Amino acid sequence: MLTKYRFRPEWVVTLAALVVFPLLIGLGVWQLDRARQKTEIRDHFRARAQMDPVDLNRTVPDPGAAEFRQASVTGRYRAALTVYLDNKVVNGVPGYDILTPLLISGTGGDGGTKAPDRFILVNRGWVSWGGSRRTLPEIDTPAGIVSVKGQLITPSKDYFTLEKDTGDDEFKSLWENLDLARYRKVTGLSVEPMVLELSPDETEGGGFVRQWPKYDDPWIERHKAYAVQWFSMAFIVAVLYVVLNLEKRELRDE
Repeated sequence: MLTKYRFRPEWVVTLAALVVFPLLIGLGVWQLDRARQKTEIRDHFRARAQMDPVDLNRTVPDPGAAEFRQASVTGRYRAALTVYLDNKVVNGVPGYDILTPLLISGTGGDGGTKAPDRFILVNRGWVSWGGSRRTLPEIDTPAGIVSVKGQLITPSKDYFTLEKDTGDDEFKSLWENLDLARYRKVTGLSVEPMVLELSPDETEGGGFVRQWPKYDDPWIERHKAYAVQWFSMAFIVAVLYVVLNLEKRELRDE
């Protein structure tokens, strides 16, 4: 007796394969693209971090050229207009990022000149929600002139919000997302188009917990690993499709 196989695909199995196989391939390609994007961000981050620091007292930062660059600035905090940026988690604990506007020395009323006021929002780091969400935690803000350093970042303009009414008729401390245009509107301050993330080793700027993104290699390798998993699953689906649609026939010897 001889055994012969023929391929007779069932329509249900074929339909399932036509749905699942492209989906798995697409997920693998998407993960590779994410790895490529993270690689570009990492390389961009490293290159900018090695450049000379920006002196914000003398230079107006250009978001296109100053992203991820180190910067220094001297000025005075405006504690009353501090933002508590909600939904920030550190080590599994929910809390807020604390952003306080700093009037840059040598401008407006601070420097005694006719130059217009210039402010920059300083992200001073993270604090826990505390005992209750109903009351914002009390924070201390340095008085007088401070000199601080950190990294310049541009807040994303693409965000999802559940806020139905932002209440821009008056300033409120608790914010779900950071929108610099909205901040300018509600406070009247001419804040720069970038935010200064206070350096982890900075001691003068009234900082809190600071664990900023590093855009390092593990994220890139993780995306590549996910891509391998999706492609492997697609291969398994292809093999199963062939095996499940093989029909065995027994033939008699002539």
